[in-house]
Amino acid sequence: QFFTPPKIAEIMTQWLIANKSLKYVLEPAFGLGIFSRTLIKYNKNLKIKGFEVDPKIIEEAKKIFSQNDSVNLILEDYMYNDWNNKYDGIICNPPYFKFHDYDNKGILDEIEKRLSIRLNGFTNLYALFLLKSINQLNNNGRAAYIIPSEFLNSDYGKLVKTYLIKNKFLRHVIIINFEENV
Repeated sequence: QFFTPPKIAEIMTQWLIANKSLKYVLEPAFGLGIFSRTLIKYNKNLKIKGFEVDPKIIEEAKKIFSQNDSVNLILEDYMYNDWNNKYDGIICNPPYFKFHDYDNKGILDEIEKRLSIRLNGFTNLYALFLLKSINQLNNNGRAAYIIPSEFLNSDYGKLVKTYLIKNKFLRHVIIINFEENV
């Protein structure tokens, strides 16, 4: 697992906080909740839902948020749950699994059934998280995702980029050189 550096979490959080109607936030790959901790620093009234598949990590996260009733943590796979809910903000550092490291057939079938998008079997899991999240945004909702730059050049990335541009979902791309100390 790769945890998001606080400075990156701050940049991504600022994008969501700028949405004046931000009330309900989803963190689909919760981890230890760096995004939620940063969001709450700016707005203690947010309702946050987080999904996490690692039982050890979610137990630690529950300890961190034990005094905060507005954070709802769920030990389930985001890709198979919560399809019908909408959010004002979605913020995520998704898992980066190549096609052979996750149930790609099952998840690709779910994406095709729910979003009417047919992707190839080599699609990395982070791209699927992104597509699902975009479709869970309320009108004027905002999403902030940190994803590897391979997305810009891969074959499956072309399909995802086309979808983002065609549907006018893409607002900004920030490329960070991770050899630098951000």
